[in-house]
Amino acid sequence: MRRGALAALRGWGLAALGAVLLMWVAVVDGRPAVFSDTALYYDQAEYLFEALHLVRPGQAIEPPGDPAALPSRPGVPDTSAEIDGARSPIYGAPVYGLQRMGGLWLVAFAQAWAAAGVVYLLYRAAAPAAPRWGYLALMAGLAALTPLPFFASWIMPDLFAGVAGGGLLLLLVYPDRLGPSRLAGAALLTGFGLAVHRSNLLDAAAVILAAAVLLRLGGLPWRQVGRRVSLGGAIVLATLLAGALVYVPIRARAGVPIGTPPFMSARALADGPGLAYLRRACTGPGTPFALCAFRDRPMLTSDQILWSNRRRTAVFLAADAPTRMRMEREDAGFAVAETLADPLAEARASAWNAVQQFAMAYVDDPLKAQGFYVSDSFWRTTVLPRILPGADACPRTESCRPDVDKAVSWWLEGAGLLASLLALGWRLSAGDVRPVLMRRTTASWEDDRVRLLTVLGLTLSLLVANAVVCGVLSGPFPRYQARLIWLVPLMAGLAISRLGWLRRATANTSGG
Repeated sequence: MRRGALAALRGWGLAALGAVLLMWVAVVDGRPAVFSDTALYYDQAEYLFEALHLVRPGQAIEPPGDPAALPSRPGVPDTSAEIDGARSPIYGAPVYGLQRMGGLWLVAFAQAWAAAGVVYLLYRAAAPAAPRWGYLALMAGLAALTPLPFFASWIMPDLFAGVAGGGLLLLLVYPDRLGPSRLAGAALLTGFGLAVHRSNLLDAAAVILAAAVLLRLGGLPWRQVGRRVSLGGAIVLATLLAGALVYVPIRARAGVPIGTPPFMSARALADGPGLAYLRRACTGPGTPFALCAFRDRPMLTSDQILWSNRRRTAVFLAADAPTRMRMEREDAGFAVAETLADPLAEARASAWNAVQQFAMAYVDDPLKAQGFYVSDSFWRTTVLPRILPGADACPRTESCRPDVDKAVSWWLEGAGLLASLLALGWRLSAGDVRPVLMRRTTASWEDDRVRLLTVLGLTLSLLVANAVVCGVLSGPFPRYQARLIWLVPLMAGLAISRLGWLRRATANTSGG
C-alpha cells in the first residue's frame, strides 16, 4: 500500500477515535437525542427518496397519517409543506439513509466523525510538528469541557455550523498545507455543513469577507487572497445551487410550494416594534398583511407566534393553509416595512438580540426529556418513536431525561471556556507572539504565528456573525451560539499545540 494511503488511513483512524470520545454523552444517556424537527428532516428525506424512486411507498418507515409528513396526494397543501423549506433535505437524506442501515447510533457516530475529522485536519495543518497523541488529548478536552459531544449525538444539523466553520478556516488559511485528498475532504465537509442550514451560509459570507481583509493584513499577496476567497465563494454558490436543485423533485411530487415559516415577522413582532407597526397598519378598512387577522393576540415570543396551537395564543398555526402561505410570502416585506416605520426602535431591538445571542452559549434543546417525543399526543404519531433507540423505555413525557443535566453541562462548559480564554490570553501575551500581534516586528505569511492569529480573528468574526444572523433574523436561542462556542477551546488547543512548540514545523504536511 502506498505511503500516502497509509497516512490517510491513519488519519481517519485517529479521527474515528476522536469520534468515539465525543459519543460519551449518548453512551451515558443510553441513546442519541432527537428533537421535534428531527421528524420533519426524516420525513422530508423519505419523501425525497420516494420522489426519486429510490424507495417505494410500501417501504416507508413513517406511520400512516404521520402529521409531520409532506402531502400524500399531489396538490393538497399541509402544514409540513408550509414549513419544510426551512429544513434542508441535504441534512435529512444522510440521516434517513444511515438510520435505515444502522439506526440513529450510526447517524450520531457519523456526525461525531465529521466533527473529529475537521478538528484533525486543523490540528495537522496548524500544528504539523505536534505529536499525534496531542490530537487525542485535544479531542478529550473538547469532549469533556465543551458542548460539542451534546451536538454530535443530537440528530439535528446544528453540529455542522461548527464543522463548516472549521472547514472554512482550513480552506482560507491552510489550503497550501492540505494535500489533494485533504483539500477535497475539507471542501466537502464545508459544503455539506453550509447546505444543511441557511444561517450557515450567511455566517460563511461574513467570514469570507473578513478573510479578504485579515489574509492581506497577514502578508498574503493579493492574488492568493483572491484565490482563497474565490474558493470559499464558489463553495457558497455551489451550496446554494444544490439547495435549490434538491427541492425540484420534492416540489414536483408535492404539487404545492414548499414554504418557510415567517421567522423575520415573528421576531419583529415578539420584539415589540413589529407588533406596534402591525396594529397601526391594520386599523384601516383594508388588510395589508395576513397577520392583521391576529393583531389582537398576545405575541410574546417568536416560538409562541410560530408554533403555539392553543386557541387563544396561536398565530401561524391558527391560520388556514392559504393564509399561512400568504404570511410566508409577506415575511420579508413586513420586516422591511416595520423597520422603515421605526428604524431606531428596530435597530435597538436587533442590537439587543445580537448581544443576547452572543452571550447565550449553553446547551439547552439537546437536553430535553426524550419521553416527550414518544408519549406526546402529537409527536407519538410521527416517526420519532419508531427511530428513537430504546423508545419503549420512555413511556412518560418526562422520562428518559439525560443523565448529564443542564447544571452539570453548564459547569463543565463554563470551566472549559474560562480555561480556554485564559490559555489564549497567555499565548497572545507571550514574548514570541505579542510583537507580531502588535505589529512591532515584521512577520511573513509563512510564520505560523501570523496564520494562527488570522485563524483566531476569523473565528471571532464567525461568532459575531452568527450572533447577528441568528439574533436578528430568528431571535436569540441558546443552541444557536452553543453550536459554535466549542471553536474557542479548539483555538486554545491549537495555540498551545503550535505556538508552544519551540521547533519550526518541518514535517511533510501531506503525510498523516
